[in-house]
Amino acid sequence: MEFHLVPQNTALLIIDMQTRFVHGTPNGLLILNRINHLASMCRAAGILIVHTKHIFRQEKMNVLGANELHKDLLVETSDIIIEKYRLDAFHETELESILRLHEIDTVAICGLRTNECCMMSAYQAAIHDFRVLFLSDGTAAKERLYGISAAEHHRAACATIGSLFGTVLTINELIDQI
Repeated sequence: MEFHLVPQNTALLIIDMQTRFVHGTPNGLLILNRINHLASMCRAAGILIVHTKHIFRQEKMNVLGANELHKDLLVETSDIIIEKYRLDAFHETELESILRLHEIDTVAICGLRTNECCMMSAYQAAIHDFRVLFLSDGTAAKERLYGISAAEHHRAACATIGSLFGTVLTINELIDQI
């Protein structure tokens, strides 16, 4: 895949790598390891790293520490952490302001879950005029209602993103451009 990537104008958005999502998503730990590798390559290239944490209201939380990022996720002091209360990372957060302040025009999105928070964040990034790179092997979906498998949810979300508002690529394809 050929495209021009400018590291200083790119951010890696790592969506909701929280313990409850990592352990509740097929291949969650595999995705976490892939993201750690990608994030280290991005940091070395000067790409801004932004983590999101989906915050649940107290009355809906029945698991202590449900909002915490997974202990094996490598978070550096230079990384930015944003708390969000909705599916997309832009809704009522400071994400857009932070990206604009850093002169970011491209976001690469990875994390959990493909068909929920990752897809909604990708959609909103496009709505806010950011170029969207969506990492197909850096995201994973969870099975939901109607007997649809995690793989089917994942494939459908990637197809929607790729056909309407983003470029779907693999982690290695992104690393090749860095």
